[in-house]
Amino acid sequence: MSPPDDSVAPVLATAKQWVQRAQNVLFFVGAGLSKASGIQTFRDGDGWYQDHRVEELANVASFSSQRATMLSWYQHRRDQLQNVQPNEGHFAIAACAKDKNVVVATQNVDDLLERAQKGLGVSCPVWHVHGSLAEVRCHHCLRSFEDLSFDLSTLPGCKACDGPLRPGVVWFGESLPEAPLHQSFSAATTCDVCILVGTSGVVYPAALIPERAAAAGAKLVEVNPNASALSSLCHASLRGPAHELLPDLLSA
Repeated sequence: MSPPDDSVAPVLATAKQWVQRAQNVLFFVGAGLSKASGIQTFRDGDGWYQDHRVEELANVASFSSQRATMLSWYQHRRDQLQNVQPNEGHFAIAACAKDKNVVVATQNVDDLLERAQKGLGVSCPVWHVHGSLAEVRCHHCLRSFEDLSFDLSTLPGCKACDGPLRPGVVWFGESLPEAPLHQSFSAATTCDVCILVGTSGVVYPAALIPERAAAAGAKLVEVNPNASALSSLCHASLRGPAHELLPDLLSA
């Protein structure tokens, strides 16, 4: 890992002091955290949105007419998750939970934060406000289970009601899950520092989470190679990849 350049170092030192003094730390996480693990983002030049089918394949209105195509595409993404590993950014967040009260509100649908925690033998809440690819859910009765090896591309039916099974992610046209959103808002009102990691900050209502943290008086620190829609709210912005900057920012 290369040391921070001269433009980052003073801001990093200040932000690091805020984190060291904090007892309650909220991480608001976007796709940039998992990019170094080999998972595509949505809005980068090589992201998912460069494929013009994505908004259709991720829309609940398409499920009845394009079930096979949608489930094949999502199963491909689920299969990819089995071949990637957490990066230094995931492990830095997990390590922070060893001596601080850490809550993670993630827009990501991967399970790399949970894997990093397991690897370090720590545990903190990870609230998936946009759902999880590891989850399989019935589209009708909502019964669910976690199993990345389960093959959705075979168009399986629910054992309880025979409804169509699907990934447990939030599609366009659906509401965000109430519990993760509520718990994330609650953490935003009590955190000392809110760290925004690799998020564009344009997706609502999830983007309200750091906005509420700012309104409650928390210090906001942004870790992102580029400015985001939330940069103006942040007290410090660290420009660079999450897997390079987070280990320095969060080190004791």
